[in-house]
Amino acid sequence: MVALAAIVNKGVPGDKSISLFYNTGKAQLALSLRSGTQDDDDPTQAWAADADDYDGYILNPSTMGGATYRGREFVIAVTMPKLDPGAPPFSRISIVSPVYQKLVNIQLENNNVAVCSSDDDAWVYFVTGTGSKPRALKEVNIATGSQVDLPAVQNAFANSSLAAWYDPVEKKRHVVFESSALMEYIVGDASGATGNMKRNTSIAVSYWDGKAYLYYYDGTYAVQRIVKNGTWGGAQAVANCPKISEDSQIAVVPANGINHLFFVAKDSGAAESDFFTHVRDPM
Repeated sequence: MVALAAIVNKGVPGDKSISLFYNTGKAQLALSLRSGTQDDDDPTQAWAADADDYDGYILNPSTMGGATYRGREFVIAVTMPKLDPGAPPFSRISIVSPVYQKLVNIQLENNNVAVCSSDDDAWVYFVTGTGSKPRALKEVNIATGSQVDLPAVQNAFANSSLAAWYDPVEKKRHVVFESSALMEYIVGDASGATGNMKRNTSIAVSYWDGKAYLYYYDGTYAVQRIVKNGTWGGAQAVANCPKISEDSQIAVVPANGINHLFFVAKDSGAAESDFFTHVRDPM
């Protein structure tokens, strides 16, 4: 599975550059610089490990998330630790850029994460519980490493896809997860978002000018969008958007009045940075 995280590069004036991070076949983190405007992407602006380099530690399949925290781009992924011989396997949620640092150990069966940040804090979300065990949504503070249970969420699907954003006006964190519908969690209050998603859909969300834009795919692998402007609106197919590959994550980031979506389309060509589809969805 291709895991993706897109972050606007605040070091470039005018939000003209997007850092697109992704995992490679060597389980390493790679970087492709993409346009934050209507200009074409430059496929030469990409960096990844070569085939003869060491293997990495990013779990595949899994998802990753990214956010700007105190002016730096932070990327969070599910990783595989170095195990002693005979030790039972497990995985971790870790910072993989700008440095590697483990945050928390997790179960192998749950390999999805979401990230959001404010000016002063950043948080990671994941689901625990497998099989018949109760589900729980957990939050980890990137700065302190402290972990908090969000017990109001007990109906999330096992290994639910996740998306998160921070509302600077409300000063609240929002998380979207999979249940019988896509559900929104806000500080102890859950509400439905949409019910036409495909099970195990990738979820991505952006926040811009007081509105949240939620992206996912339906049973035909068509990318859908719903907008929250106080309340959730209806689902609409993203215009001029190819169908997504079922083993791709969706990443979205807002820049210059456009939601920039990145994913692997169905029937894409060879792997790595040149086969990521970049769809511009005007807000």
